[in-house]
Amino acid sequence: MPGEFPPPPPRIFFGRDELIEEVVDLAEKLTPIALIGVGGIGKTSIALTVLHHHRIKQRFGYNRRFIRCDRFPASSAHLLQQLSDITGAGVQNPENMALLRGFLSSKEMLIVLDCVEYILDPQGADVQEIYAVVEELSRFSNICVCITSRISTTPPDYKRLGVSTLSMDAARDTFYRIYDSDADRLDMVDRILEELNFHPFSINWLATTARHNRWDMSRLSREWEQRQTGVLRTQHNATIELSLHQEKHSPVISCLRLEFSRNHVKSL
Repeated sequence: MPGEFPPPPPRIFFGRDELIEEVVDLAEKLTPIALIGVGGIGKTSIALTVLHHHRIKQRFGYNRRFIRCDRFPASSAHLLQQLSDITGAGVQNPENMALLRGFLSSKEMLIVLDCVEYILDPQGADVQEIYAVVEELSRFSNICVCITSRISTTPPDYKRLGVSTLSMDAARDTFYRIYDSDADRLDMVDRILEELNFHPFSINWLATTARHNRWDMSRLSREWEQRQTGVLRTQHNATIELSLHQEKHSPVISCLRLEFSRNHVKSL
């Protein structure tokens, strides 16, 4: 099939059933959707889970498309070319939406624009033209657009859904699924999860670090007590820095930074 097929859904995914159902319902009604939340909260995982949901596959078939907006320069020209490429329109260097309307209006589609904050940055030079493209996409009667973003800058027709942190049960299931599904479930781990504010990405990387370093529960507890505001390192040349501050009795993540030194990429 022409165009880019969606990446696979996440293997480990807990605590989002109600939100997934809401997004699937909206997508079936071709309602434009905006998943809004902080970095690492699980917006992309939600979008990919929806793209591979059995009802969405039945409704849209192969016309389910996924665009990573952090992988091309922030310009309307590049966004239009991405739309042409991933939908299979085959138009080279489209200057505006008019050249794509005929193809885009020919079939029902679900298009995910992931990390849209990279192209809808209010300080961006081409933001008005990009905004117009994203807004026009939402007006196609045969297309459902789902955007994920860390910022609330979205066209008015989009249904905004805030993505929150995990519940304790979902956070616990996530941690043990990565660390060791057969491990005893201890109060010590629950306390750490609470201090991570049940933030999905942080839990994932803490569990991954403990697993790769083969820490038992005692070692994990010691490492956390000594380095909870420091840097956790994995064997894959990546680091995650969790900076926590106390707000009353609830620790809150004030800074989350992931660095992949091999690819020289930083996500703030």
